[in-house]
Amino acid sequence: MISPKDVSILDINSGECGVPPSVLMGNAGRALAEIISREHSGGSVLFVLGTGNNGGDGLVAARHLSEGGHPVSVLLAREPARIRSTIARKAFHSLPVNVRVLVMESMEKEDLERTFESAEIIVDGLLGSGASGEPRGVYRDAVEMMNASGRPVISIDIPTGVGTPVHVNARRTVTFHDVKDSMVVDGTPRPECGELEIAEIGIPREASLYVGRGDLRRIPVKGPETHKGEGGKLLIVGGGPFTGAVILASLAAVKMGVDLVRVCVPRGIWEVVASASPDLIVSRLDTEDPFQLDPGVIDDMDAELEWADAVLMGPGTGRSDETVEFLRKLFISCGERGLDVVVDADGLKAISPLMQGSVRGEGCILLTPHRGELRTLLDGAGIEYDPEVLLHPLIEIEGCMQWSDEAMAAVRALIERTGCDILVKGPLDMIASPSPEHSLSDHIRRDGLLTRYNRTGVPEMSVGGTGDVLSGLCAGMMARGMSSFDSACVSAYINGRCGELAREELGTSLSASSLLERISRILQGGISFSPSASG
Repeated sequence: MISPKDVSILDINSGECGVPPSVLMGNAGRALAEIISREHSGGSVLFVLGTGNNGGDGLVAARHLSEGGHPVSVLLAREPARIRSTIARKAFHSLPVNVRVLVMESMEKEDLERTFESAEIIVDGLLGSGASGEPRGVYRDAVEMMNASGRPVISIDIPTGVGTPVHVNARRTVTFHDVKDSMVVDGTPRPECGELEIAEIGIPREASLYVGRGDLRRIPVKGPETHKGEGGKLLIVGGGPFTGAVILASLAAVKMGVDLVRVCVPRGIWEVVASASPDLIVSRLDTEDPFQLDPGVIDDMDAELEWADAVLMGPGTGRSDETVEFLRKLFISCGERGLDVVVDADGLKAISPLMQGSVRGEGCILLTPHRGELRTLLDGAGIEYDPEVLLHPLIEIEGCMQWSDEAMAAVRALIERTGCDILVKGPLDMIASPSPEHSLSDHIRRDGLLTRYNRTGVPEMSVGGTGDVLSGLCAGMMARGMSSFDSACVSAYINGRCGELAREELGTSLSASSLLERISRILQGGISFSPSASG
């Protein structure tokens, strides 16, 4: 079962996998025509269609049925000039000349009623899965006339108006790829759906297994009434012997649209971090050593933790005994407050002894190790594993590169023990979560874990700081209200795409700061996507 948003996400991701929306629409229309022919051989068919891609699926089906000898009529809700997408317009212009085309908004009520009554079968393709609210105007009239006609109705993908007081009562719904969540209540299909039939339309497995450009649609959009702070308040705790890491992470979060980013650093580097950008709120911790965090300032963090929606800890802190003790206490304090937390870099080594049991409270915890740091976490948790397996975890399964069962077994043991989500950085980033819920659960669950992969990125990203950028992106998304799993998926994709773009333009001069400069361009590119083929 998938959401309307996932429909468009999978369409876009399919295009990146070599299956464009036009192919999906062609497959959807062909599958629909075959189902209609199978059950209603020779009957006259009236397609009642909107001007979106749901209607485009119907136009393709109308062409196939007409070419197969069925008497076919198409009743458009609006003028053909209002068909929105290029592929749907192409489907309209491909209709055979013997298909009668009518436009509902220009017809008298009596003529419309006769049109509905003359059909043996009615196909409802008015509104797709992306529509919201009950149908209005000419769409409402069409729904009422379909229901009053007494003719069997087959709905395309979803019944128009499903879940609202004004809905088509379909005898059968042919839905594509998977059932849509609006069609189901408490695990049972709504009665207006009639019999459900799922038609495969060629969406490749890679479209859900791998994160793609479509997933940028998961990023929350700020509403017109949003006030400062409602778009996320992120606390970043790091720095000490290293200043660049905490700066890179902080600026990455800013680029992701977090309203407020507060950075807590030791007193010796406060001026350096504060001067990095006027967009940062930088708090100076009165540490004993000017260049390292220590447990003596943990109580000074109370106000910042109360303020934050999410916390990133670890970038650039170093690994002194005092800093490790501070980070462990900070981690525990975040858990007690139910805060969402991202742990990266030196923070991972600091908390590894805490991995012996569950560390997840009401908030989510995302760990972002590379494979060496993953071994540190597994050692801390007391989990046995084969180091060679983790060094080379990738194999091909059903034509897709992913982690082997042996490598995933170690990750699963860590996740089951701690309750954390994990993003393992590498040539193929692996993201896994114990969460029981996700709109793509049926397509990305592997042995009890939500599991996806990110294949963006370039070898030149081995330079220092790219992981700090990634952790800032992850924490920024979590502060904005995104789930830790989706935050990790989308952030890994953005980080890798920034690296790809930087290499195209800079070659071997790529640096972590060059990724920062390209985040907004990747986000902008995610807005301009091809229309949904089945929505």
